[in-house]
Amino acid sequence: MANDRQLTVADGVSLRDHIDTRLAAMHEYNEARLMAMEKATDTATTQLNNRLEGMNEFRSALKDQTAQMVTRSELVTQL
Repeated sequence: MANDRQLTVADGVSLRDHIDTRLAAMHEYNEARLMAMEKATDTATTQLNNRLEGMNEFRSALKDQTAQMVTRSELVTQL
């Protein structure tokens, strides 16, 4: 083997530096994931609220329509 030489501290980083760098990278990755999940949750909440508002409008329209219809007892009385 041509590369049979001893590695020294000058050849690379210390174990502590390597672990600190990896932990910092993992922390950044997890922060980015958390922010993405929060954004997705906010978007889903907004869409759900919009959908529920639409359903409430539909329900209100049906209630108004039902209020204008003749009831069975009123119809029997008229006939």
